[in-house]
Amino acid sequence: MDPETNTYPVLAALRHNGTRYEPGDTVDMTEAQAETLQALGILSEAEAPDPAAIEVSTDERKAAILEAISRLTSEADFTKDGTPKVKAVELLTKFDVSADEIKAIHADLQAKAPANGEQA
Repeated sequence: MDPETNTYPVLAALRHNGTRYEPGDTVDMTEAQAETLQALGILSEAEAPDPAAIEVSTDERKAAILEAISRLTSEADFTKDGTPKVKAVELLTKFDVSADEIKAIHADLQAKAPANGEQA
């Protein structure tokens, strides 16, 4: 990445330099390029990586991923099979996660959901 560019989370569909970006993706561009797109609500603020957030325990990772999944509201944040998208979860957790990790936690969450909604 060029030192003058930042990474911006994409909030709405965007085509930049011939590449199409969907909500949940990230795009690298200069602050000047991003300014208008941010004003239009297409891009979010640039995010600086937080090294402290990357080093978390297994329990903290699970808790952060569960929290992120619970905050997802847009259909664009989920795959066709209903699993949360990796990029959507990563934007909220601020650390890298794998699709397998998300699927396992999401499946566990889904398995517990009916039990929480049942009446005794």
